[in-house]
Amino acid sequence: MLNLIRLFNALQPLSNMASDDARFSAMPIPSYNRHRLGKDAQGAPSLLIAVTNLPGDAYPPPTALEHLTVQHDVACRVRRTDGGHDESRFTIVRCVGDDPALHTHFLRIAETVVAMLGSHPSARDVTRAIDQLVELFRAMSETPRKSVQGLWAELLLLALAPDPAVAVGAWHATPEDRYDFNMGSQRIEVKSTANRIRAHQFSLDQLSAPVGTSVLIASLFVERAGAGQTVGDLLGEVREKVSGSPNLLLHLDQIVSLTLGSSWQVAASARFDRELAEGTLAYFESSDVPTVSLPVPTQVSAVHFTSNLMDVPPTDVCHWRAVGDFSRPSSGHKACDTYSYGPSSLL
Repeated sequence: MLNLIRLFNALQPLSNMASDDARFSAMPIPSYNRHRLGKDAQGAPSLLIAVTNLPGDAYPPPTALEHLTVQHDVACRVRRTDGGHDESRFTIVRCVGDDPALHTHFLRIAETVVAMLGSHPSARDVTRAIDQLVELFRAMSETPRKSVQGLWAELLLLALAPDPAVAVGAWHATPEDRYDFNMGSQRIEVKSTANRIRAHQFSLDQLSAPVGTSVLIASLFVERAGAGQTVGDLLGEVREKVSGSPNLLLHLDQIVSLTLGSSWQVAASARFDRELAEGTLAYFESSDVPTVSLPVPTQVSAVHFTSNLMDVPPTDVCHWRAVGDFSRPSSGHKACDTYSYGPSSLL
């Protein structure tokens, strides 16, 4: 698996060249040797993309965001690790800022961009990929769409899934989707709580499954812990499991960026107790969740309420594995017995 974080940490920054924005300490990216991973004089990461120019190719204007800049067709002088220099033209994607968490975020997304582009991208390929990257960084200044705790809980289920590719593919298209996971007739909504009382907020729409569908509620306790795991830790674990699919990696990055928005710095430092979360993970049929009396008057809409599940028995998820592709375990996953829930279960 391509690991730009490790490569970046091995790079030495330039010295005595702080005023020269077009010089980098850089190394070829393994398996994509035309592209370079760079470290500028301030120690920030950069991605230097070599473009295969075709007749009629045109470059968009430069982009400048709070944490990202992009310049196309820039003449660069690159210092190699052996002390020599190369001069070439690149599309330069630079991370702006000195926060190590920001650098890690940039490098993870850069891994996806490189894998999508391959070794000989055209200007059109690069423009398309850079547009997606820019949108991810633009989201970092927007209002968060979910809590860090809620995102962490969803990533944990992805990390536990015996078939992570299926799970990531079923993860919602936007943070506002009604259900967190959706594949055909099966839907899963993830609910977390920090107070060790299995009570969660629901919308009436979430518990009113469309005809022909089944909805499962994944409930778990998520508490802060100094020695716990961050969103970045879980994201890295899931990314490694689907590293062979750039499209799934991009989907992961998109949902995480859109969900966190401006709370990415909080997510970088907030740690949660994984052992507690795994040990308390349980699944409930949506039809078993206490709800409001029906029918609701036609003049009433957007009904939300809190339901306590402490006295509701968890469901046997083996039935879900048997009736749909979404819950089918991957090869080698432990078969279901008569009753199963918790960390050994699939979503």
